[in-house]
Amino acid sequence: MVQTTTKNMLATMPSKLLNIVNACAYYGQIQALHDVSLYVSAGEVVTLIGANGAGKSTLMMAIFGYPHLRSGQVFIGDVEVTNLAAHKLATMGVTLVPEGRRIFPQMTVYENLLTGTTTQLDVATLARVYDTFPVLASRKHQRAGTLSGGEQQMLAIGRGLMSNPRLLLLDEPSLGLAPLVIKQIFAVLAKIAAAGTTIFLVEQNASVALKFAQRGYVLVNGKIELAGDCDTLMHDDTVRQAYLG
Repeated sequence: MVQTTTKNMLATMPSKLLNIVNACAYYGQIQALHDVSLYVSAGEVVTLIGANGAGKSTLMMAIFGYPHLRSGQVFIGDVEVTNLAAHKLATMGVTLVPEGRRIFPQMTVYENLLTGTTTQLDVATLARVYDTFPVLASRKHQRAGTLSGGEQQMLAIGRGLMSNPRLLLLDEPSLGLAPLVIKQIFAVLAKIAAAGTTIFLVEQNASVALKFAQRGYVLVNGKIELAGDCDTLMHDDTVRQAYLG
């Protein structure tokens, strides 16, 4: 009876969609990541917080092969993807919304969204993106560079959604945005997560990140120093003093 119960429990446990094991990365001779290990299970919202320069964006980019990991492994499900090219990860349902948005300012909103597709345009997916961000629909023929900062962030997220990702990675989505816009962005992200997309969020704004996510990791000088559910991290004295003011 105990054995059957254990098997049933294991069968219902969410699988690790993203699993990073002992990742070490360098810029030249300078080590940026020190044996970083973390995971994101299917259906979870997980955040990585830390000060500017802690290595958060380095870890995010290392998932996509730049910088290359000198040691350690990255898995998507059961498949090892260490140092795999970004376009190949995209075909596996993994999408990155990069820090700084990196939209194409001279292209229209619609043309920017097209760059997020991995094959041919899926009209239904485009409709869902427009439904998620109505402002993009109303400005689809407008040059992306003329949008406000918040609208450009919406465009960057919308472009990421065009490939129907099962895992959405977000690097500093609140960067440079006003508090009201941040609130709007994260309200939409919550709906995206509720619809079934797994999210891994890198954020310097620890207060916003810990309220949004379920679990979190704290990165300090390229090393994971703390990990746990977000409510516990929010009440940890070290986290409160260092990141929550």
